[in-house]
Parts: sequence; C-alpha cells; structure tokens
Amino acid sequence: MIEKIIKPHATLDRNSQKAISRFYDSSKEEFIVFLHKHYSLEPNICEDFYQESFRIFYERIQAGKITHSENLRAYLIGIGKNLVREDFERQKKLLTTDLSETFDRPEENESEDRIIKQEITDQEVKKMDERCKQILQLRYWEKKSMEEIAKEMNLGSVQSAKNKKHHCLKKFEELLLKRFQKEGLL
Repeated sequence: MIEKIIKPHATLDRNSQKAISRFYDSSKEEFIVFLHKHYSLEPNICEDFYQESFRIFYERIQAGKITHSENLRAYLIGIGKNLVREDFERQKKLLTTDLSETFDRPEENESEDRIIKQEITDQEVKKMDERCKQILQLRYWEKKSMEEIAKEMNLGSVQSAKNKKHHCLKKFEELLLKRFQKEGLL
C-alpha cells in the first residue's frame, strides 16, 4: 500500500513504484470529478491538472515532505485546487492587462512592440466567438458580477458563467500567445 512508502527519505523500490502507480490510477477519477464539479472544468483540463498535481505529489514523496498517510487523496486534491486557483489568477491577470490595453489608445512615445501587441489584441478580440466576446465584455469592461452575467446571458448558474469565462480566457490567451510568438514579440 502507498502508506508504507510515506516515510521521510523512503527509497522507492519496484514495489513502491507499483503502489504509487495503483494510487495514481485509483485516485484519478475522484480527482477529475471533484474539479469538474467544483470548478466546472472540462474533463481534459481536469486531467491536465491531475497530471501536474500528481507530479508535485510524487516529488513531495521523493523529497520526504509527505510524512503522514492520512487521507492522501484529499492531500492530492488540495494540490489540484491550489493549481486551479493559481491558473485562474494568472489568466485573469494576463487577460485583464490585455483587455484593458485594447481600449486604451497608445501614446506616441510607446514602443513599437507595444503598438503591435495592441493591434494584434484588437484583431483577436474581433475574431472571438460572440458569446465569449460578450462574457468578457460584461466582466471586464462593464465590471458585472458573475451572477449578473449568468442571468443576462441565460447561462443557468454562476458556476456555468465562471466556466464559460475561464474557457474563453484560456482560448483568448492561447491565441494571443501564438500570435505574439509568430510576430517575434515574446
């Protein structure tokens, strides 16, 4: 059982590796269901978070940082929750900066790169799916709450609105990063 290897400076032999592999397989579904239910994330996104969470969990085992064996699944899910929150904050910060710059007119003394980034951001906003454009506009330009957005867009629940916003932010961020890279701006 995996609890036997949760000891400071435990060596991971062949049996330990098997125990970790079984724990990986047996914890995956519960983890994905939890993230999907609480954060309304798509299953493939939940699986990505599971991979990263388990990598961190495994590194902590190897480093002897996990010294208790009580409720290891809860510990693993806790790692996942922290990763999701960090990801939401990172995306929010990136998009808020990019979107606020979209409506600010660049001044004459700004760098050429900033002006090009502004133009690319404007182009990508125009290409966005109308529902995504609307939810981001309501949230970031009109400063509406997620509850107001859910009602206005008939999304059914606040969680659905958050999920849609997260999906749109992630997609928009990916498009911007690809364009910025293509133009040599990163």
